[in-house]
Amino acid sequence: QILRRILIDGYRLDSEYAKVLELIDSLIAEDPEEQELYNQRLAILASMADEDGVEAQLLDMVERFPQDDNVKSTLIRFYMARNEQDKAETFLREISDPADEENNHFLSLVQFLAQTRGSDAAREELRRGIEANPSSVVYPMMLAGYDFAEGQRDEAIAAMRALIDAAAEPSDEIRQARIALARMLISTGNEVGARRLVEEVLGEDATNVPALKMQAAWLIDADDTDGAVNSLRTALDEEPEDAQAMTLMAQAYTRAGSHELARDFLALAVEASGNAPAESIRYASQLLEQERYLPAEDVLLPALRLAPGNVDLLAL
Repeated sequence: QILRRILIDGYRLDSEYAKVLELIDSLIAEDPEEQELYNQRLAILASMADEDGVEAQLLDMVERFPQDDNVKSTLIRFYMARNEQDKAETFLREISDPADEENNHFLSLVQFLAQTRGSDAAREELRRGIEANPSSVVYPMMLAGYDFAEGQRDEAIAAMRALIDAAAEPSDEIRQARIALARMLISTGNEVGARRLVEEVLGEDATNVPALKMQAAWLIDADDTDGAVNSLRTALDEEPEDAQAMTLMAQAYTRAGSHELARDFLALAVEASGNAPAESIRYASQLLEQERYLPAEDVLLPALRLAPGNVDLLAL
């Protein structure tokens, strides 16, 4: 793998993209389940500004790796960057099912509608979801989230507490509701209440990834970097491609003075997020601080090609 990366990077530095694609395609033929090869192929197509090729590659990856939500998110960002909102919405509706509690794409559709059409459209979609799945905890939880975001904070917190109190027994959905309520409490300055909820979640499920990430953030602020790293290792064992956990790991190692490890995790976060703007900006900013200008540019360009209108990327 190291030799492969050296060869690919060598071709990329010389802008010999045809040779890179030929090499990657031959490697894919030998190992068609190696997702990293497809990620590299996608990056090359983005470097070539081959938008049709990028779209085709992303659609192929969606089919090959149906469990990888990062690929789906990258495709949606790609469509949005090209102002193809209809394509993005159509794709989300194809992969979403409000009656299936395990299908997270319906929630992505709701979030997409909130972003593109406003909260009223998102609320309407959520009400359809509740009709299709009346036992859902997640959909009323999201409705409370929109109330909270629009200033109805007391009402939203009360609705969340009622939802949690009504639960007959612990469940993943109720733990998710506790985490959502914890985030609301943090926003209102009630960190003590938030910490209590996170502790309750971890008491029931010591591998709960959102709770572990919140715990790690508090531990980093308290300079307990060893504790934060341990929490994040557990989180990454559960979700190895969690870009936020990787970013927090980088923050923990930075606080501990392990800058090389921090840089490694920032690089991993960029890959795991599919060159998302926030992760790319964090990694590139650190490279710029070290005066590593060309590597920083190499990080920013694939992200910019997928999101050419992103002001923060353009500014950096």
